[in-house]
Amino acid sequence: MKTREASLATRDNPFRANVALALEQASLFASLLALSATIAAGFEGPAPLWIGVGVIAGLSVFYSILASRRQREWLLYAALASLVGSYVYYRVFVSLSVYLDVTLLAVFCCLLFGFSEYFETRARPLYARSALNFSLFLGSIAPLYALARRELDDPSLSLVSFSALFFSAVSYRRHWKNSGYLAGVLYNVVLWMWWIRTGWRIADHPQFYLVPVGFSAILFAEVNRGQLGVQNLNTIRSAGSLVVALSTAVPIWQFQSFGSWLFLLLGSLAGVFAGIALRVQTFVWMGLFFFLGDVGYQLFEVGREYQLAKWAIMVGLGIMLLVFVALNERKQIGATLLAKFQEVREWE
Repeated sequence: MKTREASLATRDNPFRANVALALEQASLFASLLALSATIAAGFEGPAPLWIGVGVIAGLSVFYSILASRRQREWLLYAALASLVGSYVYYRVFVSLSVYLDVTLLAVFCCLLFGFSEYFETRARPLYARSALNFSLFLGSIAPLYALARRELDDPSLSLVSFSALFFSAVSYRRHWKNSGYLAGVLYNVVLWMWWIRTGWRIADHPQFYLVPVGFSAILFAEVNRGQLGVQNLNTIRSAGSLVVALSTAVPIWQFQSFGSWLFLLLGSLAGVFAGIALRVQTFVWMGLFFFLGDVGYQLFEVGREYQLAKWAIMVGLGIMLLVFVALNERKQIGATLLAKFQEVREWE
């Protein structure tokens, strides 16, 4: 009540209002000078170092008080930046564990996001928006910090993993698709970092690197199927399916991997069944193409290595062709297949 009466009295008295504004601006300028002097001095030693940390942390309190009086959002950002800057200043002169950096960044980022949710329920949009934006900034800084370290150790992996989980939570709570897309990209980066740490190179195991990317593209298309349009939707689906299939097919002819051959065979069948269930012709055609190609390649390899097997395959194909022609004369299998083909062509 007293604060409201004081603000009304200040509003009624222009001179007092101008004096208050001038004092606030002078104090703001003085705070900038104090910050610059602290950074330039580069205090060393326990006592001077804590003085510098105290000055920067004190600026955070000052900017918070000033923001509550002036209702300026940039002052809240300055307060949060000063609070983080006090730790960074201490970190420059004192050697600390990287795990402490990871822990503090994750805790502070989550706290800010929690505060933004709290202020949102309290109808204080200024504080909610600044806390949310600064938490998003810290979440984005985490993978950049891991990249700057140029090491694939546990702290770097933890930073990227935390950032992916954080943006997943933001996407869930705020219903933001862009945060979900960024989280998907970061999850793929985590997988790539893990494969590199285990010693699996992309030249030797392309499926481990590219299959998640292909599935991510397909998932992106399905999530945005109402906004992309049929042509763009099928293009992205085809590109994702092609990446998955080709990355699996490469080890088949490069290393004669039976596991990759079997995975592509089962994956192609799964694509056909998924296309039939979802009535998506892209999955059906891509699945059929790679299923027949996978079986044909294996038959070709067997026939090339074993002369008798080649003749057996040719005889078997001839018998199958004769049986098909005979059944087609009686049951019109060709007409039925053509009708099914036309039906699939009408799908999405």
